[in-house]
Amino acid sequence: MTVAVEPRRMGNYTIPEASKYIRAPYPTILSWVKGDPKYPIFQIDKKTNRSLSFLHLTELYLLNTIRKKHHIKPKNIHLAIKYLKQHATNEDERMYPLASKRIYVDTDQRHIFVKELGLVINASKSGQTTMHDLLGLVLRRIEFDEFGIPTRLYPFMGGEATPDSTKNIVIDPRVSFGRPVIRGTGAPISIVAERYQYGESEIRLSRDYKCSVKAIKEAIRFELYSKPKY
Repeated sequence: MTVAVEPRRMGNYTIPEASKYIRAPYPTILSWVKGDPKYPIFQIDKKTNRSLSFLHLTELYLLNTIRKKHHIKPKNIHLAIKYLKQHATNEDERMYPLASKRIYVDTDQRHIFVKELGLVINASKSGQTTMHDLLGLVLRRIEFDEFGIPTRLYPFMGGEATPDSTKNIVIDPRVSFGRPVIRGTGAPISIVAERYQYGESEIRLSRDYKCSVKAIKEAIRFELYSKPKY
């Protein structure tokens, strides 16, 4: 009998797709997923093309957001993840330690995680505030279930972590096989962008999908024009 895999744990994403969706450079994602075997970061099936799950995606999302502000060595990422796994309270936290809500809301957990990453920002109050704010920004882009496991991810437009970034684009593993869609419509942004390229106006698209023109504009920009910043 075939056992159904929970959508959040299905290997639905290739490395190029993950790079596109979270706006991280492909070489960076590749190094984290298939890098130095001495410092493994993600445990995935390397024989498959679609090897990353939605929970992996949220972990990469966190790492990439931190990477843009601070230099992180693979060894330190490995040590930080090792610590989180050793102190996991359930199997999900052990399998996907960077996807757990505890890393955002548990002060002690967050403090040691940052220390293990090799970041010296804990030495100053301003540094602590900076990291707290950064994790707070990521926390507001992820929805969790009652067990603290991510259910939806709202990628930053252009990949930049800003407080005023909208939530018109959402990645939900239960909708459209986890492809980015316009929030509240279920419309894959790839389809919206394709229709736009074939000449349909943004106003016409907004009427068809019953959403704002701004949401249509963001979907098109996210799909066609936004590129990861190194």
